[in-house]
Amino acid sequence: AHYERAHAAFLLAREPRRAAFVLGMIATHYDLMGDGIRSWDYRLRALAGSPRPGTWLAAADAAAREGWPHVAVALQDRAIEHAR
Repeated sequence: AHYERAHAAFLLAREPRRAAFVLGMIATHYDLMGDGIRSWDYRLRALAGSPRPGTWLAAADAAAREGWPHVAVALQDRAIEHAR
């Protein structure tokens, strides 16, 4: 609930990158709890709101852990594009 409030506050403050970061944190927590569906729901929302390479690299790591190497490479490529 605290993360959801933080996300809403960052959106209200017009800080989309920070809002996306919070969504990424929520996704990581769902990963740790073993809820892959919710994790990817939040992760995709984070990716939609952030050009930050770190967000894309975290998603690439998660895809690699899921056994999705092609998805991981595509996400890594996008992280590189954003870094450039």
